[in-house]
Order: sequence, then structure tokens, then C-alpha cells
Amino acid sequence: MNQNAIKVLLIEDNPADARLIEEMLGKVNGWPIELQWVRCLPDGLDKLRTGGLDGVLLDLSLPDRRGLDTFHRVHGDAPDVPIVVLTGMEDEILALEALKAGAQDYLVKGQVSGRLLVRAIRYAIERKSTEGELKKSIGKLRRVLFETVESLASTVETRDPYTAGHQRRVAKLACAIAREMGLPDERVDGLRLAAMVHDVGKIHIPTEILAKPG
Repeated sequence: MNQNAIKVLLIEDNPADARLIEEMLGKVNGWPIELQWVRCLPDGLDKLRTGGLDGVLLDLSLPDRRGLDTFHRVHGDAPDVPIVVLTGMEDEILALEALKAGAQDYLVKGQVSGRLLVRAIRYAIERKSTEGELKKSIGKLRRVLFETVESLASTVETRDPYTAGHQRRVAKLACAIAREMGLPDERVDGLRLAAMVHDVGKIHIPTEILAKPG
């Protein structure tokens, strides 16, 4: 077993297609692929749960699941594993929907060579890795943004202690209304940030005016 080989799971119900794919991949020098083959979706999901896989080659026409529903089932169980669709369904609309849903590539059987297939697998793994790093960076930026807003809100409260906690109460109420309206999480987060600093103008108002009786 080659320790440097890319470990790929092939979910394909047709033995002839599976053998052809294995032969195609085996003929490509320099890019070793360790292929594991299963014939049905439940077996594929079991393999994914054990971990250790670098990618998935997925046929969308299986005895127990067909079409985009097949992709959703696999992607839902293993969202961090890159999936390359390799199917006999030459459907442009289906291909676009699969890519929008998170597939790294959509290939049609009989229209790919072994080298193209290996290249698609490698690029899929690289793109998925890049996506993961990007998500981490975005997460860090979001945390810095929220910390900055919290700090700004605290500064406003020190300027006007009589309304301390008001901004947080407004944020809590705004988010509760947004969730009741069914707004997406990113909109709710935006409302929370805006509510936390809706009195930010107080920073430049003289204290004698903010604290003036009456």
C-alpha cells in the first residue's frame, strides 16, 4: 500500500464501470490513487463514517437513490470530504445544481480519460482544503468584528451610564423579532451588530449634555 496515495471512495453500482474506472486511474503514472469501491449508498456512508478518505467519486444513479438526492445524502453525512460526481447522466441543469450544492466537479462517464479524472480528484481536494482555510479566516474576522463592536458598545455606555445595558437589550429584542420573522442567520447577526452600536453617536456628545438633569 502506497502511504502517499490519495484515498478515494467510489460509489458505483455497475461492476463494469467500476473496473473501467479503476483501470483508468491505475494507468496514470505519478499520481497514485487508492480506490475503495462500494455498490450501494448505505455501504458508502458506512465507509465515510470510518474516516481516512481524501475524496469521493459518486454516481448519481444508484439502485437505492437517484439524482441530486444522492449527492445531498453523501454531502450531508460528510460535508468536509470533496465529492466529484462521475455519472452517466449528461444533464447540464443537474450538473449546475450539483455544483451549487457543493460538488467539486461534475463528470460524465465515457467523456473522461484517466488523467482528467485524476486531475479532477486532485483539484477537488485542493479546492476543498482552500475552502476550509477560507472559512477559518472568515471565522477569525467575524470574532474580531464582534469583539470590536462589543468594545465600542461598552465605550458608549461609559459615556452615558444612565442607559447602560440599553444597546444590549435592543440587540436582544431585534434578534428575537428577526428569528420570529424567519430571517437567515447572517441577517440576524447583522441586526445584532447594528443594534449594539445604534447609539454610537453619543461618543462625541459632551458628558455635561448626556448627563444633564431633565
